Amino acid sequence: MHLNNGVRKSAPSTPARMTGLGLPLAIFIITVMAFIAVAINELSEAGAKSAGVNALSMRAFYAAESGANVILAAASGGAPCSVATTLNLTTGNFIAGLSQCSATVTCTPAGTLYLINSRGVCGNAPDTATRIIEVVVE
Repeated sequence: MHLNNGVRKSAPSTPARMTGLGLPLAIFIITVMAFIAVAINELSEAGAKSAGVNALSMRAFYAAESGANVILAAASGGAPCSVATTLNLTTGNFIAGLSQCSATVTCTPAGTLYLINSRGVCGNAPDTATRIIEVVVE
C-alpha cells in the first residue's frame, strides 16, 4: 500500500528567462585562446627571421675572412698588395655555404706594414649582410 498524502513532488520552478554563465564564458575562453595563438605565431615568425639574419651575418663574416686569407696565401711571402682585390666566392674551390657572397679586398701599404681590409657581402636585397675584417701584415 502506498500512501499519498497529497504532497506532490515537482520540478523546481524555472524563471521565464534563464540566466547562465556558460555561453559567455565559453566565448571568452575561445577569444583568449585565439589571441594566445596569434601571439605565439608572431613570436615564431620573429624568431625564424632572426635566425636567418644571424646565418647571413655569419656567412658574410666568413666571406670577408676568406677574402683576406686568399690574398695572404696568394702573396706567398711577397707584397700582399700585388694581388687582385675582388674575389667571386661562388666559383672555384669555395664551399657552397658562401654562395651568393662576395669579398672585396683593399690593400694599403704603410711603410713596412700592409693594411688589408676585406669586406664580405652576402645575400640579395633587401636581406643582405656586410662584415669587414682588417688585417695588418708586416
